[in-house]
Amino acid sequence: MVSSSNKLKLNNTGQALVEFALILPFLLFLTFAIIEFGRYLYIKNAATNGARQGARVAAVTPLDWTPTRKSAIYHAATSIKAGSGAWNTPVIAPDPPSTSGVAITVTVSKPFTMMPFLTYFVPTLTSVSASATMRYE
Repeated sequence: MVSSSNKLKLNNTGQALVEFALILPFLLFLTFAIIEFGRYLYIKNAATNGARQGARVAAVTPLDWTPTRKSAIYHAATSIKAGSGAWNTPVIAPDPPSTSGVAITVTVSKPFTMMPFLTYFVPTLTSVSASATMRYE
């Protein structure tokens, strides 16, 4: 004959396995969401630094912007490595500046793709962009 305390032990043998199976999808989703958020912040930080570098080069470039000087601005804005894929062409406004003291804004962007199951929750997050404004010297 089995005592009542042994019956309780026999009836709970699969409880931990069932609880783990129920919580595992949530833990995996949370883990991958944290990884994707960190990757987004890394690329956003790189875009901010690239925009700042491009704006600085644009602010000190002489008024007669030649294609070589303009490509130097583009290179400064997109030279920071962040993930896979290429940066989009930076946008400079105004292009070129008319006089000194005018604010120059450089905007850089990069496509961003998340894991497919996360795009259901954040469908509009398809690119990362940042801009920096400096006064033309």
